[in-house]
Amino acid sequence: MLAEERIGIKGSSVEMFLSDLASRRVVIPEPAVVRAYLAEHPDLLDVVKIACDAVVAKFTNDTRFSLEVYRDPEIVDEYLALFVRQREYAGDILEKLHSIHGAHASKLQGNSGWLQVTTDFAPPGQ
Repeated sequence: MLAEERIGIKGSSVEMFLSDLASRRVVIPEPAVVRAYLAEHPDLLDVVKIACDAVVAKFTNDTRFSLEVYRDPEIVDEYLALFVRQREYAGDILEKLHSIHGAHASKLQGNSGWLQVTTDFAPPGQ
């Protein structure tokens, strides 16, 4: 049985959601992995949308966004990470990211999964 069927979410709903993110300049390098995570944690869909809207609004057109499942190499933990990447990093990027995270952090409480809005200071396309 597919994860989408197990938790009562239709795969087409997640697919439409991921397509919508792609139209907002959010790249999903491993769509199957993100799709599976969202199928297991459908309560994150609204929070991911809000966070993606916020980063797209807050950063310029030359900024790239990547939605990925981050797997912590030191402990058994995985969560969605929305990476913000720029060719040249502005000095206020961390403040902007903290502001975005603070705006949606309360919406994460009680959810089955997690979303971190962050940067890894990699160049766009990484």
